[in-house]
Amino acid sequence: MRRRFDEALKATPKDKQKSCTANKALKMIQAIYREEKKLSDLSPAERYEHRQFTVKPLVEAYFAWVHKVEPNVLANSKTHKGLQYSINQEQYLKVFLEDGEVPMDNNLALSEGITYPQLFLGSLINADFTEKSCA
Repeated sequence: MRRRFDEALKATPKDKQKSCTANKALKMIQAIYREEKKLSDLSPAERYEHRQFTVKPLVEAYFAWVHKVEPNVLANSKTHKGLQYSINQEQYLKVFLEDGEVPMDNNLALSEGITYPQLFLGSLINADFTEKSCA
């Protein structure tokens, strides 16, 4: 999500970057990451509780803002694509708010070269499909 806004910001003339929509989106996303980072050492249960009071309001504000500004942004622009991605993926981008064990993003897996299909296939490869008899 951030990548789309970062690309839009880089395509914006320097003198207009501070006031552009992509910059505002990035600032809001950075605030969410900043608060989430503070929770990294907590247990999953504590992380869930703290997310409800610190991170969730920021996430809700971000998506409310996205829905508000999206109709006014030039269609097919990089910024518009970032806003549309946010809207289309909203329910999935919020999953981490409902479970303290779910990471906010998949950056760790991606930095290790693991993609979602690999995560899924890895779980299948390591799964035990042998039949077990029940008493």
